[in-house]
Amino acid sequence: MVQAFSRGLAQLLHASLRSLVLISIAASVCLMVALAVAAWMLIDGLGLSGIAWLDDSLAWLGAATVVAVAWLFFPSTTNLVSGLLLDRVASRVESRYYPHLPPARAQPLAETVTAALKFLLVAVALNVLALPVYLLSTVFAPLVFYALNGYLLGREYFEMVALRRVDLAAALALRRRYLGRLWLVGGGFAFLMTVPIVNLVTPVLATAIMVHLFTGLDQSAETETA
Repeated sequence: MVQAFSRGLAQLLHASLRSLVLISIAASVCLMVALAVAAWMLIDGLGLSGIAWLDDSLAWLGAATVVAVAWLFFPSTTNLVSGLLLDRVASRVESRYYPHLPPARAQPLAETVTAALKFLLVAVALNVLALPVYLLSTVFAPLVFYALNGYLLGREYFEMVALRRVDLAAALALRRRYLGRLWLVGGGFAFLMTVPIVNLVTPVLATAIMVHLFTGLDQSAETETA
């Protein structure tokens, strides 16, 4: 797992991923702006009271809420960026570190984007359900946030990468076998996605890390069953 992170980080700085990192940054910025605009429209739609001092207070509160909403839901939405870049990132990682692997199954863009949208709906719904904890408990809010999003991100990134190489049944079997490890890795992804600047390149970094992790898990599984 440590090797997967170190290799992913090393290749993030390599020329082979430079163009995809730039795309990730641009797409992630657009995504954050879209989240902020959506949050602002929602708050603005609630209307104003007509009382000047109260409206000014609500405006400042609204601005803070926009930032909080964009930060809160950013990890859930990054799979849209990852879905667009998945195959190109994974292929470049494999060509550098695992040239012996046969060609991966070509996944149509519509398939990866559809899977990312399904994940987005589930992730947003679960985070909305967890909002009372986020708002009312300063102690448990970070634990719940990283545990919930860590599970979701570990599961989704693993499935996206695994399905390039194995069928759904095999991917699910591997995911169940290594659930704890994937949850821990996903927690790392969730943390990185809440760090300013770093979160802009995390979709590429997380995909690269998961390619390394999956390749290692797949090989060990084959060894165990041989």
